Amino acid sequence: MKKELIVLKKDALIEINNDTNAALSTTTIDEILHCFSNPNKKAIVVLNSLMILEDTWNQEWPKDNTFQDIFYKLNEYLNNHLAKDDLKDYINVKQTYIQNRIAEGKFSAGYAGLALIRAAIEIINEDYNSKDQTDPDQWSSLYIGSLSYNLGAEDLSKINREKNKEFWLHFLEALDKDKISFSYDIPKEKEKEKDNTITQRTQEKLWKSKEEIAQRINNLISKYYSELANDDENNNLHIEVYVLNNGVSFLGYYNNEKIDSKRLFFINREIKAKELCLDIRKSMYNIEPKEGSWFRMSLTIDNDQKKTVKFSYDQFFDFFNLWRDKSDFYEDFVQFPREENFTPNWLKDILVHNKPKNDLV
Repeated sequence: MKKELIVLKKDALIEINNDTNAALSTTTIDEILHCFSNPNKKAIVVLNSLMILEDTWNQEWPKDNTFQDIFYKLNEYLNNHLAKDDLKDYINVKQTYIQNRIAEGKFSAGYAGLALIRAAIEIINEDYNSKDQTDPDQWSSLYIGSLSYNLGAEDLSKINREKNKEFWLHFLEALDKDKISFSYDIPKEKEKEKDNTITQRTQEKLWKSKEEIAQRINNLISKYYSELANDDENNNLHIEVYVLNNGVSFLGYYNNEKIDSKRLFFINREIKAKELCLDIRKSMYNIEPKEGSWFRMSLTIDNDQKKTVKFSYDQFFDFFNLWRDKSDFYEDFVQFPREENFTPNWLKDILVHNKPKNDLV
């Protein structure tokens, strides 16, 4: 550890002990973070400091993994597994969701999430300098995090000194860590598995007997294949169609290689894939409306030219976080309601917390 940082840590400890609220000044925090020339190291310090807020979030919303999901995405970005623009889009969606949760009046937990959102903005901009603490829009992630932990989020005059001291001592401890210390396993593929209690659907079987639907699906597969196939033998094709609140997004793989997004866009426009998929989804829903509508349709042609079609009704795919807001699930449910025994727990939770305010009971 640099000599300068060692001295700053000692001075910071004295400052915490002597301060009325056991806090660190913005000047001291900036001087400490300035010791690290690597922006990623600063990010690691900030995120490890905020990890202490996980219990605050979980106590209020034990079934809501948003806090952990944001950490997971930031870790992906810091390890160069996520593009900056993708992170920006993701954080914009999450910021709206966190603001909705704060509106529930659970300020300490809400500020835990808000601290992570502000940290993400600091990481994206590589700007960790503290701003004016009299303006909430300028508060740093660490200051917001301290308010979450010290119970001052709802009322600045009710800061718990011991809790605040604990937070800032935790910040000083985080200076020695070189990687994010997760308190949970980082998922390799972030998907929430469907609930075992979901009743077996008939839609997934009956569509084959509905000539118009079966013809549309088979035509869609054939159109993709004719656009992509070359003269090589043993070609394989896999298309994933994600639909939510009339929004449609596609991922494609040909011969096990991802199809360029621009090429896939032009193919989809040529074959009118969006319109076809929305029509297929609606037609399948009408077979048995109580079962709800699917969120993903997978179309596959294997090397033996065998066609396979699969539907996912009850899984939450992390892909949605980069593309849609959770309020879209509510709007989608309004269009395609389903009975409770066909509604997984994760969707029930989203529906409860994303209703428009005038719809809340």
